[in-house]
Parts: sequence; structure tokens; C-alpha cells
Amino acid sequence: MLFPRRLFPLLLLLTLLAACQRGDPAIDALHSTADSLMQSRPDSALHLLQACDTAAAPPIGTWPRRQRMRHELLRAKAMNKAYINFTTDSVMKEVAGYYDSHGTPNERMEAHYLLGCVYRDLGEAPRAIDSYLDAVNCADTTAADCDYRTMASVYGQMADIYRHQLLLSYEIEAHRKAGHYDLLDGDTLSAMYQQKKVASVYIIQNKCDSARLILNTVIRFYKEMGYEQEALLASTMLMHIYVERPERTDELKRLIEEYDSKSDDFDENHELHSKKRLFYRYKGKWFENTGQLDSAEFYYRKMYYPNILLTSQNSMFEGLLSVFKKRHQADSIAKYAQLYCAVNDSSIAIKDGEVTAQLAASYKYNSIQKESSRNAEAAHRANLRFLLSTFLLLALIAITILLVHHYNRQRKLQRAKYMATIAERTKLRNELDSLNAKDYDGIIARKEKEIEYLNETIAEHNNAYRNVMLKDKLSAFENSEIVRIINEKSDFRKGSPNITNDEWRELLSEFRKDMPAAYSLLKCLSPLQLYVCILLLLDYDESVIAILRQTKPQTINTAKKRANEKLFNIDDSASLASNLKGALTA
Repeated sequence: MLFPRRLFPLLLLLTLLAACQRGDPAIDALHSTADSLMQSRPDSALHLLQACDTAAAPPIGTWPRRQRMRHELLRAKAMNKAYINFTTDSVMKEVAGYYDSHGTPNERMEAHYLLGCVYRDLGEAPRAIDSYLDAVNCADTTAADCDYRTMASVYGQMADIYRHQLLLSYEIEAHRKAGHYDLLDGDTLSAMYQQKKVASVYIIQNKCDSARLILNTVIRFYKEMGYEQEALLASTMLMHIYVERPERTDELKRLIEEYDSKSDDFDENHELHSKKRLFYRYKGKWFENTGQLDSAEFYYRKMYYPNILLTSQNSMFEGLLSVFKKRHQADSIAKYAQLYCAVNDSSIAIKDGEVTAQLAASYKYNSIQKESSRNAEAAHRANLRFLLSTFLLLALIAITILLVHHYNRQRKLQRAKYMATIAERTKLRNELDSLNAKDYDGIIARKEKEIEYLNETIAEHNNAYRNVMLKDKLSAFENSEIVRIINEKSDFRKGSPNITNDEWRELLSEFRKDMPAAYSLLKCLSPLQLYVCILLLLDYDESVIAILRQTKPQTINTAKKRANEKLFNIDDSASLASNLKGALTA
């Protein structure tokens, strides 16, 4: 059956649309370059993307949606890595929605992670947590290409939000999961950093023994790997634990001296930056515990810096108050007791326990609600997929029925036309016989010409019908597996051909399947003649056919001559191959 001409414009339109959706390869190359710079030089990646925003030709608004969404995703990724705050969530919401429908698990995870970072910068902690949870649920951790680095970043960001809300048990769990995925990514240094963060939470919870065990492990790892400064920084957390434990005075002294002599945090005047001055509290506390009150006061006062944090003020005033108590200086005790109480009672320095509990309950409720929503959405998507599959199946069945009906209708019309032509020829023959009896020479000659014309019409109809049915299927037959096997065995360099009876039967079966009309034309032949015709269609010489059929060349020549006479009424063997191919390619 010929392909309906009306479908060619539709196919052309679909091809053009697909080409448009692929977009400009140069843009994809630019995106790949920006992504490769993202980890080591995010500012350069951002500059490259922003330059494309202003100089792109065609403009970004005309790009295919795939490339626009990729561009926005990379730009948000670069901004996040370059510590540039987001000011709106509109773009990333569109990006996350696009990748939910068109992205890989890694792309969906990254889009929701960046959306969470947007909400983090906008100060919307619950929405940030929801987006981070969406990112985690998008990941396929069973896949070999799972992006464990982004998974670790998601949990690290969640831990920071939990800390700001004093949801400490949630924070510990997030740090542990971040460390787990750091290890899967092969980043042991980051995994140790997460362990250090867990220890800091344990210190807040007054679980100092657990914190000490973790910190000793972390410090030992840093030293073994040559990260001396990271080990010294982690040791300040041990100092925080040891200052309240008199039995650890010697260990505290060792840690203080080691930090004091080896740390790079000191400037050329051996002074610490304001954010590092908590070390002076530990040093002052050691002097106080050993009875050196003047030195203790000196280092407590060194904690001060402009715009000092309330937490640092609290430690400074507590230390000074303790020193003056031991000196029994009443006026100084009264002064620093008042300052210490004011700082300690500040609403900025403390969180209400009930509010914290409510926040924890809220996060737990949101998590449950989110899980329920995800399950409902998954069920909805499954239903949509089922309905779509059913619709496509029904549409395919309907199209098949219409095509079969159209094919049968065309065959009936052709058959009716064919039978009408035969009837007309019979009528004319009868008239010719009648005229012959009456000896009408002129009329007889005219009728003979009409009969000759009708004979040609019938022959053309038969040939056209056979050609349409034959030529569309020859390529499928030539590319079939059994033909490949026959071709391989006909290579005499590999030895004598040995084609089994099963293979000959399979060749005939494949010919019957791929070329039913041709088989119907040739089935009047003997088995040998039929196989000779099939091999001639595959371009085999007479001598090769004789070897393949394990017979004499003369036998093959005789079979060709008889087949040519039966099929084309031609009494020779040489023209059989060209006659067969002519019928296929006419």
C-alpha cells in the first residue's frame, strides 16, 4: 500500500519542530564550559553566563525551552557557589517545574536544591526545608551516576537551617547524612567537617563526652592527612570542653600552647581576628584555674572587639566576674554581675523552649504532610500514565482499522476495474467474432486495435500491482538475518559452503513473509526454480548458485530457462535475472 500523500506535510512539520527544539549546538557548548568551571571558578562561570545574557544572538527569549531552563539552572548554581544572595523565587520555581517533567533525577534534585537556596536567602526557612526534602526525594541513590556531592550539599544546608532554629536533633541527623554522602562521593575531608559539626551540636546539648570522642577522631585524621591548621581549629572545640573540667588542665595547657605557637590565625602582632578571639577565653580560663588571676583578667579583656557578639560578651563578663569574685573586689563584682546578667537575660541570646518545641512539631508535621502529598502526586501521575497509554493504544487500533479499510477498499476498486476491463474485452471479442462472420474488414481491424489496447492496459495493471507489492519489501528481505547467513557461507575463502535444509526452508519462509506478492507469482515454479529465482534476486551468479545448491551449472541453466518461460514467456535463461529485477524496480 502506498503512503498517503497528505501525511508528508505533517511529517515535515514534525521534523522541523524537532530540529527547533534541539537548539543551537554553540549554546550547549557554552553551557558545558560554564558547568566545567562551576566547582573551581564559579565567578568565572557566572561572568560567562551573564555575558551570554546580554550578547546572545538570537536573544535568550527565543531559545528553545530546554536551553533556557538549562541556562537559568546554571546561572542559579553559579550565584549560589559565588555567595550571591537570591532576591526572587519566580525563575527557579519555573526551572524546578520544568525539570520535574523533563529532567533526569540528578537535574531534578539540583533544581529543587537551588530553589531551597533561594528560599534560604529570602528568609523562608520552612519553604527552604520543603524544597530540600523535594531534592532528596528526586535523587536516585541506586544509580551509578547519582550526584552524591549535591546530596551532601542539600543535607548540609538543611543542617544550617535547623541550627538557626535550634532544632538540634534534626541538625545532627542532617550532618550525619551529609557526611555519609560525602564519603560516597570520595570527599573524606568534607565528611570529617560534618563530624566536627556534629560534635559542636553535642557541646550545645552538654554531651561533652560524645563530642570529645568525635573531635579526637577528627583531629587525628587531620594530622594524619597533613591538615595541621584544621586540626588546630578543631582543638579549640576541645578547649571549650576542658575549661570546665579541672582534671583536664594539663591537656588544656597542651592544646593552648600548640595553638598559640602553630596557628596561622594570628597576625604579625600575634593578635587574633575578632571572630577567633574566643581562644582568649580558654587561655584566660586556664590562667584562672591555675591561680594566675592577673593573666586571666588580661586575656578576658582581650576578648573585646567593636560590635562584639552577645555570646562573646557573655563569656567575657562571666570570666571577669569570676576573677573579681576570687579577688573579693565588691565594686567590680557588682559592676560585672550586672553586665553579665543583662547579657545573659537578653532576648537575642536565648530562645524560648516552647517556641522551639512548636517549631520542631511544625517541621515534623510538614514532613508528614509533604510525604502524603508526594504519595498522592505519584498516584495521580500513575493514573495519567495509564490513561495516556490507553488512549494511545485505542488511537493505534483505530488508525490500523482505518488503514486496513482503506487498503481493502482500494483493492476492491482495482479488482472491479480489472473485472470490468476483462468483461469489455470479452464483449469486444464476441463482437469481433460476429463481424468476422459478416466479413466486415474495416470494423474487424478497428476492433482488433481496441482489443490490443485493452490487452496492454490489463498487462500494465498486472505489472503495476505486482511492482507496488514487490519493490517495497525487497530491502527488508535483503537485510534479513537468514540472507546474512547465506551471504556469509557463500564466501568460499572461509571454506566450502554447507547450507542446511533448515536454512533453505528459513530462506523461503523469510521470502514469503517479506515479499508475499512476489512469492505468489513464483509459487507456480518447481522448488529448484523457485530457489534459483530467489538467489538471482540476491545477485548471485549462476556458477555460485550451482555450488550453493550442490548441483551442476547445466542443471541451474535449465531451471532458469524453464522459469523464464513460465513467468515471462521467454525461451532463454540469460534474461531471467533482468526480467525479475525489472519487475521489482519498474
